[in-house]
Amino acid sequence: MSFGGGSGSSSIAGSTDVVLSSPVNNQVLGYNSSLAKWQNQTGGGTVTFNGSGSGANVFNVRTDGTATGNGSTDDTAALVSAKTSANTLGVPVFLPKGTYVVSSLTLDVAGQVWLLDQGAVIKQKAATTTSGAVIISADGIVFSGGKIDGNMANQTYTWSGGIQVQGSKVVVSDVEVTNCFASGIQLDGTSGPACVGNLITRNYCHDNGKATNAADGIVLTSATYARVTNNRCEYNGLGGGTNEPAYDGNGIQDFTPSSVVTHNLISGNQCSYNARRGIKIQAVGTSVIGNMLARNSCGIGLTDLPSGGLTSETLISGNTISDSYLQGLQVDNCNYVTITGNVIIDSGSHGVGAYGSPTCNFITFTGNTVLRSASNGMNIVSGCANWIISSNQILSSSGWGVALDGTVSKVAIQWQSQDYLSDGTKWYRI
Repeated sequence: MSFGGGSGSSSIAGSTDVVLSSPVNNQVLGYNSSLAKWQNQTGGGTVTFNGSGSGANVFNVRTDGTATGNGSTDDTAALVSAKTSANTLGVPVFLPKGTYVVSSLTLDVAGQVWLLDQGAVIKQKAATTTSGAVIISADGIVFSGGKIDGNMANQTYTWSGGIQVQGSKVVVSDVEVTNCFASGIQLDGTSGPACVGNLITRNYCHDNGKATNAADGIVLTSATYARVTNNRCEYNGLGGGTNEPAYDGNGIQDFTPSSVVTHNLISGNQCSYNARRGIKIQAVGTSVIGNMLARNSCGIGLTDLPSGGLTSETLISGNTISDSYLQGLQVDNCNYVTITGNVIIDSGSHGVGAYGSPTCNFITFTGNTVLRSASNGMNIVSGCANWIISSNQILSSSGWGVALDGTVSKVAIQWQSQDYLSDGTKWYRI
């Protein structure tokens, strides 16, 4: 089809007249069947994308709303208005390319979809005192695409993060979250509803946190049945990749209160160059499966899993941990953990360090490969008891393969040929 030049009416080949005279803002081209003509339509302020005969409507916050996206104007009110209009029309909210400055944007319309174009940035206004540039407080919301810029250099509020999820069955996907004073993405049921069954996937969380504040790429402070999958979390926390900095900073952290079993899954993520740990687990019943963790101070840290009451297993399986500045895997004051099928290589200290502070009980360590640790392959110290160590390959450590020090009891080591060091010496020390 083709359009003629000039003003007034034009034509599409093989069709009736197309009326384009005197167009105004928010009009779209539509077919008037009663007049058998294509003509300007007021249409209620929506834009229609047509393909293969079917349409999909969105509310464009700039062409249908009043947002500027110019990087300097406060667009908070315009985006709130767009949220209301899109809800009335029953269509998703669409942010085209541009930088939208907000003090804080609360998404509280259940089931609403927010789509950010490539090049669309939500930037937090300076000196805000809210817990996120975007706060998702209702259930069933989808937030996808674009970038969150936390404007870290101009923030002082301790908990000023990127996206905070308070609702349930929320999807956050394909978002770059960076430059936040606090954590990039937070799942926090303590600040709102139950925070159950959320999906956080394919996001890139990097360079969050500054010298006076801890920060994680993704943190679960109170969440159950969450799925945190296929994200990249890099350079979060003070410095990133340094030896035990003064402030915390992890790629992904789950410290849902130990009074509940989380049933959370952390899987398929890549966490590198984070200040403390690639992944930190301080929650009961979380599964950490198939992640790649490189050049963090510690690859995976397990800490303060309770000894009484809840006995649900925390599972650490199929992860690859490499080039940790300190320990590859740290188990500190933990109980009821299964650690299986992991590869831990080139740790700057022990491959695995276990500490009883005060107890570390009922740990199964089986089918793992621990290679080239700068100190001991496994270092198990006072307070650890009721361990089963079997069918592992612990090779080429500079120290001992397994070192049991202090008050350690009821540790069963099942000897198999693959358990020995490559040179056949310095296997264990008790």
